[in-house]
Amino acid sequence: MHDDAHQITGPLAELQARYDRLNSLYQVGNVIHSTLEPQEALQLILSEAVRLMRASSGSAVLINPTTGFLEILASEGLPPGAAQLKLRVGEGITGWVARAGRPARPKDKLGNQAASQGVTWPPVPSVSPTKRNT
Repeated sequence: MHDDAHQITGPLAELQARYDRLNSLYQVGNVIHSTLEPQEALQLILSEAVRLMRASSGSAVLINPTTGFLEILASEGLPPGAAQLKLRVGEGITGWVARAGRPARPKDKLGNQAASQGVTWPPVPSVSPTKRNT
């Protein structure tokens, strides 16, 4: 049997892709609803996001309004001790993204601007902020 006999093309491929996305959302929903503990839910959501994006790592970071430091609330695939790392807004690529309020990738304008000022990229494809209404 030929390998290409198993490849789906055309409208059927689009339908398969839609099914795969919906199935992923269903799985994420099940994971999210498996706990009522907020910290555990955040960790589960992050783990699922890393898995779905096929990333090697990820983290949820907030700015502590008292100290001004970026604090890692949940992480997946980061080195041991990374959660204790404290950066200010503007420090490192995560700090740059927090200051800019928009996603950055190594090859985009914000990523290039950060690199030109000596900020090094971790081995991730992008860093994205999430805004919270207060």
